[in-house]
Amino acid sequence: MSKAGIRQNVYSYNCLINGHCKSRNLLKAEFFLHQMNEKGLAPTVVTYSTLIDAFCKEGKTQKAFRLYHEMTGKGIVPNVYTYSSLIFGLFRANMIPEASKMFFEMVESNVLPNEITYNIMIEGYCRVGDMMRAFKLFEEMVARGGLKPDTYTYRSLISGLCSIGRASEAKDLVDNLHKKHNRLNEMCYSALLHGFCREGRLMEALRAAREMVERDINMDLVCYTVLLDGTLRKNGMRLMFGLLEEMFRHKLSPDTVLYTSMIGNYSRAGKLREALGLWDVMVSEGVAPNVMTYTALINGLCKNGSINEAETFLKEMLVSGEMPNQVTYGCFLDHLTKTGDMKSAAELHRVMLKGFLANTVTYNMLIRGFCKTGRLREASEFLIDMIGNGIFPDCITYSTFIYEYCKRGDIPEAIKTWECMIREGVKPDMLAYNFMIYGCCVSGNLVKAFELRGEMMRMGIKS
Repeated sequence: MSKAGIRQNVYSYNCLINGHCKSRNLLKAEFFLHQMNEKGLAPTVVTYSTLIDAFCKEGKTQKAFRLYHEMTGKGIVPNVYTYSSLIFGLFRANMIPEASKMFFEMVESNVLPNEITYNIMIEGYCRVGDMMRAFKLFEEMVARGGLKPDTYTYRSLISGLCSIGRASEAKDLVDNLHKKHNRLNEMCYSALLHGFCREGRLMEALRAAREMVERDINMDLVCYTVLLDGTLRKNGMRLMFGLLEEMFRHKLSPDTVLYTSMIGNYSRAGKLREALGLWDVMVSEGVAPNVMTYTALINGLCKNGSINEAETFLKEMLVSGEMPNQVTYGCFLDHLTKTGDMKSAAELHRVMLKGFLANTVTYNMLIRGFCKTGRLREASEFLIDMIGNGIFPDCITYSTFIYEYCKRGDIPEAIKTWECMIREGVKPDMLAYNFMIYGCCVSGNLVKAFELRGEMMRMGIKS
């Protein structure tokens, strides 16, 4: 810095730190903080807040809090940006109570939350479906003078309602905001359209899209993608072509996300000719497939038993530089276990394990395959291997063993597995209860069956 003729003061260091944070070079940014201290230049609240914000955005919340404590230890008072960044980091780390506590600490310190703080809080609660707290903060924000909710605020509330199956309430909110002349944008409406489509209410989604256009808000590619996905799930071929024509009229071309959605829907429906046809169109249009596009097609091919074609696409995927993920390999694993080729399945899983691609789902596929072919000993060995690799069994893992033991009439072993599941803190679901109750009934252990039935009812699990 001195060689370049730049004065070494707090302002120039803050500019350097900010630049490195924006380019995500956090090691370099932190180096300049240490250099400031070495040169006797006192970092300010701006210096620390810039670094704290960058670490929170990178998901390094612990590091952000170390800087926060270092900062307060020097007597530097946090400002609204410091608190907002930390609250964002806590929500991102799914530390909801801690985020709420930080918000109250901020208010108690006489630091007033701004629009950014409220938006972070509202979005955080919406993401976990706590709409009561989200709307309480929204009302508080409106009641405070000088603060104005924006499209970011509205989108969070609409998405939050839709994520918990309350699309009708989200639509009421949109209509009320429109009546009050609050301008919404495409992102707000795409959230609403997604909510209706998610609930299978395609006609209402299409009506909402028409209203959107009538209110002078243009449909963007995301809105069309949501509607096309919903249309394909309902097998509305005529509607799909109508939407595509409309999209082209508005000079919008399908992107990777849209092609992936359409290929995925066709693949799931077993319509591989259509999926492969779309793939050809996509490639000819110069739209590059990504890992999700390849996986969607490979999944359909594996489910159809077209394993050679699936392997061809896997090779093509590797050549293109797209790396297969857990889901991609899982498609092959699922096919192998369902066809009883457990030797190949176990070999593939070993490869996945070396590449850190094995997880609970892939182990469950193997365990299910071994149980299905009557090889319970090998299934048990994979359970031990799973735990040894730090991968934890879930309800499906335990239920697979319980079902197999009950089928064999080995109720004591089924009960032992059940007790192990409870001891490990895994909550049984409807299937697990039904397997156990059925096994107890068949073996004549009606006392245990009624005990489990009563427990199931108390837990509010429907049979």
